[in-house]
Amino acid sequence: MTGPRIPSFRNRHALVVHPDDNDRRLLDSRLRRLGLVVHCHENTPPVLVASHADVVFFDVDTGIDSPFEGLAPSVRLIALVGAETPGRLEWMLSQKPGAWLMKPIRSSGVYTALAMAFHRLEQQHDTERYVERLRLRARHRDPVEAAIVQIMHQNNCSEQEAFSSLRKVAMDTRSSLITLSKSILADDLPAPQQDLLRREG
Repeated sequence: MTGPRIPSFRNRHALVVHPDDNDRRLLDSRLRRLGLVVHCHENTPPVLVASHADVVFFDVDTGIDSPFEGLAPSVRLIALVGAETPGRLEWMLSQKPGAWLMKPIRSSGVYTALAMAFHRLEQQHDTERYVERLRLRARHRDPVEAAIVQIMHQNNCSEQEAFSSLRKVAMDTRSSLITLSKSILADDLPAPQQDLLRREG
């Protein structure tokens, strides 16, 4: 069983939003050594600029309200933390960063923060895709259940028999369960399929 793979960061674009000081220079140097293309800004740039980055490092100490609102969902955020005050940390958490680095910045930890931010965003996207599949399944389940109940009444059969009948007709007619169920509920089922359901039931 294989675990998560760390992606290559070479030629990825990093945006560093931080005052021009030793922390920013050290971070800039370390990111470049890892192969990233680095862009530095004193203040939060327009969202359009930030959205072109693969990862944004932002300073918690000088942060303003919702600087990355409207940012593309593919951009990873990494917080640069100096003062560990409740107010600053609450603000940082509200930005939903994928990782953080404590200041003063050192060479160690930058690679780990990048790996964590990229991994967490991928996890988030996996979760969102899974939830969407569940939503679609839930939306489509009701017509199937309603069609099964109708077949049970029409054919005087059990739920299992009704479902087996529905599935067999769907396979024989190369229809999806959803499409077939909706046709049954709309009383719009072609006569041959009605006959099939009666025979299967």
